[in-house]
Amino acid sequence: MRGTRLVLAGFSGGPDSAVLLHALAEALRGAEVPLPRVLALHVDHRARPDSADDTAACARFAAALSLPFLALRADPARVLRDGLASEGRLRDERYRLFRQAARDTGATAVFLAHHRDDQVESVVLAALRGAGLRGLRGMPARRPLDDAAAGPRSPG
Repeated sequence: MRGTRLVLAGFSGGPDSAVLLHALAEALRGAEVPLPRVLALHVDHRARPDSADDTAACARFAAALSLPFLALRADPARVLRDGLASEGRLRDERYRLFRQAARDTGATAVFLAHHRDDQVESVVLAALRGAGLRGLRGMPARRPLDDAAAGPRSPG
């Protein structure tokens, strides 16, 4: 990460991403060497009526950690089908917005938080899609953001 000036941290407001954001803020506070700036990045999927409340709570959390915050709004036309949003479409839109934000801000990395159950879910969904032995794998620990579109997907 040498030469990196800005990284984005995906922040849903859930426990995984809250721990990630807190850890990054603590690392910045205790750093004895220059570290990149961290921007908390939240995607409002607008898939629920109270999603704006989630965005406001995320902004408060980031402010409490003294981290800058950016909220992006998903395009409902990209995620809703017959009034319903699938996890796959939500994820695709989120990653599209992460790529856009990285380009727009000049960020060189996007940090995301996942836990063991997310990995298991990726493998199970791949099996249900008939991915075969080569496709039965969880998420890699690190990958280029442009490869995110080729990552694990759920049907529909």
